[in-house]
Amino acid sequence: MEATSGFQEYLVFVVHGIQYIAWPYLRAKTSALTIRERDLVFVISVEAHGILSKDWVKSILDYATERDDVFCLDFLSGVILVGEDRKDYRDRDVQAFLSSAGNVWMESVNPGDLDKELLPGPYVLQNGSFWKVARLYEDTAEAFTVGLQTLPDKSILPLQVHGTGQKAAIAVPSRLPSCSKTRRPLSGYRITVKEIFDVRGLKTGLGSRAYTELYPPASQTAPAVQKLIDAGADLIGISKMCSMVLKAPPTQCIDVSAPFNPRGDGYLSPSGGSSGQATAVAAYEWVDFAIGSDCEYRGSDKFETHRLALISSPEHFTSPASARQQIFKDLVEDLGLFLGVRTETISIVHLWERNPPLEAGGEALMEDRARTVSPAQHEESLARLSVYKTWLLETYLQSGRRDAILVLPLEEVLPLHRDEWPG
Repeated sequence: MEATSGFQEYLVFVVHGIQYIAWPYLRAKTSALTIRERDLVFVISVEAHGILSKDWVKSILDYATERDDVFCLDFLSGVILVGEDRKDYRDRDVQAFLSSAGNVWMESVNPGDLDKELLPGPYVLQNGSFWKVARLYEDTAEAFTVGLQTLPDKSILPLQVHGTGQKAAIAVPSRLPSCSKTRRPLSGYRITVKEIFDVRGLKTGLGSRAYTELYPPASQTAPAVQKLIDAGADLIGISKMCSMVLKAPPTQCIDVSAPFNPRGDGYLSPSGGSSGQATAVAAYEWVDFAIGSDCEYRGSDKFETHRLALISSPEHFTSPASARQQIFKDLVEDLGLFLGVRTETISIVHLWERNPPLEAGGEALMEDRARTVSPAQHEESLARLSVYKTWLLETYLQSGRRDAILVLPLEEVLPLHRDEWPG
């Protein structure tokens, strides 16, 4: 991962055993604040509110306590009310309530005295500048490639920082900007994306050291990711993937180690090319969404319903009565009901045995000879593959006489531990 170079200040601090990181966000006019020394502060937006009352302030703090894992009562040391000409912030009931919660001082700031919108939430106030605060969570499941931070100018930088333990940490921003009058649909939600998606200024590594070294940083952010950011989502990190978009068990993850599956005993294989995203949402309550990817072949979107059949093949099930096979059968039946089409279960292997193509020369459908073939045998295998393709389309799927959707289990999924070798 790389980003454009530049000098960036950080402040790392601990409150009651919780580690935080802060960086400059905006500056107030010199005359806007009387408090100049460093302090923890909590910003409340009162621009759209009428009369300031104890009950309203209490509702704000209750929401922050219940919804935001970044906020804690220590940030009430100083309270900043953002609103035009607020003279009612000295209400005795409000002051008494905040004082009982630990508040030492309170001030009102006019939005016109700030160089940008000051969103609700916890901050560090230092020399007239508001520093954005994020909570540091250790990536104990090793789901992330790198953590990220978003600067005031909307640029995104890698954030390489460790927590209190031995793992890298991810900076998680407050959810409270979702309370602002300028909130967007995804304000307050945290997301991570697979390392297959471009983020402007960062290298897209595809889980490969060689690919990371070879290609420059992305010149723009992938549209799918940019739409989420534009909708208000906080991109907190890039999460892992199998190298070069190929599925690999943990023992084969050479360039980037596989994440740790939080299920079971913690040592099951996370499986799949999007294992980093699956691990992140399964392991951490502070991750709301993860964007992965899958492979897809898209043919014609136009089907004639009376010609459409839903075909399934049970090849990969070792036991006809297994619970997994029953789940698969239920899925096929549900798809058939949803699409309004008939379903069929046809074994590819058995159909080949009963009705093989003449070009196959009596050879069995499945043979494992890949490790011992010569170049000539390889060419012969390609010809046999063409025979199989023609047979599958014409005899099994009956292409030309009907449209078909093939539902095929790629493997029988069984528990696999991360130290087990494939095969």
